[in-house]
Formats: sequence, C-alpha cells, structure tokens
Amino acid sequence: RRRAAKFGVNIRNQIQPRSHVYVLDVASRQARRLTRDSTYSVTSFTVSNDAKYIGYSGTPDDRSHRGTTEERNTADIYLMEVATGKIERLTNNVEVAEGAVSFSPDGSTIAYTAADEFKMMHLSKIYLRSIGGGAWRKIGKDCDCNVTIGWWSDDSKTIYFNEGVKATNQLMSIDVASGKVTQLTKELASVNVSRDEATGRVLINYTDPVTPASVYTVGSLAQVGTKTSWTRLTNPNPQVDGFALGEEAEITWKSKDGTMVGGVLVKPV
Repeated sequence: RRRAAKFGVNIRNQIQPRSHVYVLDVASRQARRLTRDSTYSVTSFTVSNDAKYIGYSGTPDDRSHRGTTEERNTADIYLMEVATGKIERLTNNVEVAEGAVSFSPDGSTIAYTAADEFKMMHLSKIYLRSIGGGAWRKIGKDCDCNVTIGWWSDDSKTIYFNEGVKATNQLMSIDVASGKVTQLTKELASVNVSRDEATGRVLINYTDPVTPASVYTVGSLAQVGTKTSWTRLTNPNPQVDGFALGEEAEITWKSKDGTMVGGVLVKPV
C-alpha cells in the first residue's frame, strides 16, 4: 500500500521471529527446544566436546538492536548445562562485543575474547575460568596485539591464533597458565594457520610478494615455523612464476609519538 501510494519509505529492522536453540534426536526425529527466554534471540552457539554444555550469544529482541551493524555489540554470552537446562549469563556489556564461547578439549575451562577491560577500540584479550564457575582470568595482557581463540591444543594447555605483526600475519600461541604469547612463524608474508577439527591436519594459507595465495600443510605444529618442511597443496596461478615483479620489503620507521611502525616498500621491476 505504501508503494502504490508512492510513499518512498523503506522499512528497516523489521520485527523478526525469535531464534532459539533446539536439539534433534536423529533416530526418533523429535526436536526439543532448549532456550526459551523471550527477551533475546540466539544468534550463534557452540557445543562442548562432551556435549554437556552449550555456549551461545543472545541478542536483545529489540528492533533498534537486531539486524544492525552494531548487533554483536548489544549481545551477551550465556552458558547452558544441557542435562538440567540451567542457564548462566556470562557477560552483561552494552557496547562491547564478545567472541563466541570456547570450550577446552578436556571440558574443564570456558573462554571468550573481548576488548581489554571491556573498553571500545581496545585490543582484544582472552577471558577464561573453570566451567563450573569462579572468577574470570584475563590472559595475553602483556602482548601489544589482539589475542584471540583459534583452537586449543589437545592437552588444553595452549591456545593458537593468527595475528598481524607489522606488515605481516603470523601464527601465535598463548600459554593458558602463564598468559605468555609466543610468535611461532616469522615469514615475511601473510600466514594464516588453521587445524581441521576432524582430522587434526594443520593447514596453512600463505601468500608473499611473489607467491599467490596458496594452501600448504605440515606434519605437526612443531614444524610450522620451518617453511622448508611444508608441503604445498595448491598452486592456483602458476603463470605468476613467469611475471617480472618488483622487489618488496618490510620497512620500519618511527612515528611522531615515538612508536615504531611498519610498512611495505615496493620497488620498480
């Protein structure tokens, strides 16, 4: 009716049905609803390895929040014990987005990422605690970088993540007990490492000034820092090997406030 009357107003953030978490019994094909709070919609969730817990993000069921670019900033994270249906609200922040709930492989610890001290525009850090409760502990506070959760080691003692270092991207690790961050790769390139959950295979997405984005694999994480031990799986643009390309180099200089910053110098062929 608005269109027919040439009333050119587009409706944004229309009322939407609430989304919730269900569990489906594959054998009986019976579904059961797990979350029922009418004040929010579940926008994402993760399940612990033993399937005893579900961590999820609840976004306020408000048209001024849902469907906007700031939607994640208004959401909070929750923890549900599947057997009892007990739900614990883990955060209560208005303008700071939290990452997804992450469970350690041994089922003892939960963790998530958020801006340091929950202040906007601050570098992200990891907050973790026992799955049964207790005080949250922040790790990675001494690293001038975004500390995130890529994947856990099998023994739950280490978390791996990718982060930018000057003009490159590298694989990092953080010791859960001490909070110490270690740079594992030191390539003059963009390196993005992941691990396949089903097989445990380590995959490396790699590109540098003369190598188009390609996928590599390596026998173990202990070898990821040695490029000569990688096996190349893809070579999507082999014709680039015949191109005359100018040399590129990472350079560092001092900014006005004394901070050392990095960039890439591209030279003519």
